[in-house]
Amino acid sequence: MSKKRLLVLLFLLLVSIPASGQDRQLEDLMVGFQCGIYPQSSPLVDKITHLVHNKEYSEIAKLLYSENSGEILLSILILERLAKNKLYSLSETELKDINHYKSLSIPVYNCLGCFSEVTLMSSLFEKENSIEEITWLNKILPIK
Repeated sequence: MSKKRLLVLLFLLLVSIPASGQDRQLEDLMVGFQCGIYPQSSPLVDKITHLVHNKEYSEIAKLLYSENSGEILLSILILERLAKNKLYSLSETELKDINHYKSLSIPVYNCLGCFSEVTLMSSLFEKENSIEEITWLNKILPIK
């Protein structure tokens, strides 16, 4: 292999590494209940589902104050469902913060099928089940 080809190959390798890291970061932010050709949930949804199954409700409550908008969205959905089922009692502060977050225009990365998009937090709470969140909730925390 010539020196020129080796340098080009090295350059392409160095350029592609940060790009794949960005994809991974976006995947960590993605809220998806039926992503891809074969419907599967995103790693973030899997993480929250695991916390619910292990009844780690205080950990879910901490996610309400995350810097990740997907974690905030999912923690709101779970905490409200837990409160409805009388499995968790929301504090006044949590109630106030939940109502505040639900009105914000912060971006939430989401996917449904093979399409991904950015939706504002407030829009997701205006349109119920717009990204299959109710189906997921009913599966992991049915209403009693």
